[in-house]
This record gives sequence, structure tokens and C-alpha cells, in this order.
Amino acid sequence: MENVLSSIPEQGSLIKGRQVLLTFIIWIVSSAVIGIATYAALRTFAPLWATTDGPTVVIVAEVYFLFLASVFVVFGGWVGLGDKLHFRYTSSGDLLLALGVYVITLGAGVLLYWMLSPVLGPLPQTLFQILQNASDMSRLAAADPIMWFFIIVRACLLAPLMEELLFRGLLFSWLRPHVSAWLTIFLTAIAFMSIHYYPILFPFALVFGLVAGWIRERTGSSLPMVVAHVANSVLFLTTAYVVVTR
Repeated sequence: MENVLSSIPEQGSLIKGRQVLLTFIIWIVSSAVIGIATYAALRTFAPLWATTDGPTVVIVAEVYFLFLASVFVVFGGWVGLGDKLHFRYTSSGDLLLALGVYVITLGAGVLLYWMLSPVLGPLPQTLFQILQNASDMSRLAAADPIMWFFIIVRACLLAPLMEELLFRGLLFSWLRPHVSAWLTIFLTAIAFMSIHYYPILFPFALVFGLVAGWIRERTGSSLPMVVAHVANSVLFLTTAYVVVTR
């Protein structure tokens, strides 16, 4: 079964547990320090703006960026990301595969929520709740240009990069040499699902995580799902904008 699942064996230097731990330590400490400093600076120099959602939007974007900075430092820059986190271009076919499978995943997600409608409620209502919780929909109507900048950068660039490099890069590459492909895909999908906080998002996040893990194993790269994840974020943010401005 594993030979059917994977066409490209795992290559590159192994990731050590202490490197994973060091990445998280640097990320958490730097996020705490810079987040507190940012909030204090905004309260001092932009007190009115600090009473809006602006500081939250900025600090969340910083947290995403600081994870990327942490793996960049721990693994030695672009070469290390390519060698150990498998963040590298393989082929245009792999990118198209990821995008095509993502489209199928969207349809499968809608079907799954329809099947769960006896528990979750009517499908249109459920999809609206998903859109609310999966985007910055509640902030868009009142967002100023600065907030819009950070919302777009965080949602459409930093979040896809951070989440894919964390789950399909760091954790997948660390686990894969030690356990089977199926178990690695399942564990990283569960971890990916768990960070989405709102239970209404769990079914789609789990399906997305399983598909993303399969693409990672199939292509030997964490890059294709970054592209698909960007497409997902752009779709959700654009739809949220249309809904709040119609």
C-alpha cells in the first residue's frame, strides 16, 4: 500500500527532535516578546487605533511570520528548507495536481457538511458559519487600509506558508522516517485540524489535512500544497468580502 501511496521516497537530511523543539522555543519566545512590544508601541503611538481590531491583526501576522523566521534560522535558510522541510519546486504537474485535488476537496467538503446537516443544521447556514470563522469576515466592514494590508498578507501569504511548512514541512518530515506514510498523514492532519479552534471547521480541516498529507507524500514536496492553500485563502477572503459589501 505504501508503494501505491508514494511515488517519490523521502529524501534529504533527517530532522532531529531537538531541532523541532528549538524551532518551537524560538517561535514562542519571539512571538511573546515582539507581540508585547508591538502592542505597547501601538498603545503609545496610536492609542485610538489600538482600541480597534488593528493590534490583533498585526500581532497575528507577526506570529505567522515569526514561525517562518524560526524555521529559516534553525534549518539554515533556503537550502535547509529545501533539504529538510522539502520546500522545493518539483514540477508544474505537481502544482496542478495539488490545485486539482483541492477543487475536488472543496466539493467533498460541501458534500460532507450536507451529510452532517442533521447534526449541524441546514447547509447554507453551516457554510456561512464556516466562512465567518475561516476568514476575517467580522473585521472586513470596519477595516481601514492598514488593517486590510495585514489581513491580506496574513491570510493569503503568511498563513498558507506557515501552516504548510509547520504541518507538511516540519512535522511531516520529522515523523515520516519513523512511521508509515498513512500514520504520518493522519497525525499531521489531526494536528492541522486541532489548530482551527472552531468545531464547525473541523470536518473540512481534517479532510484538507488528509489530502495535503497525501499530496506531500505523493510529490515529495511541501510546496504544491502551499499553492493550493493560497488558493483556498484567496477564495475564502474574496467570498467574505463579497458577502459583507453586497
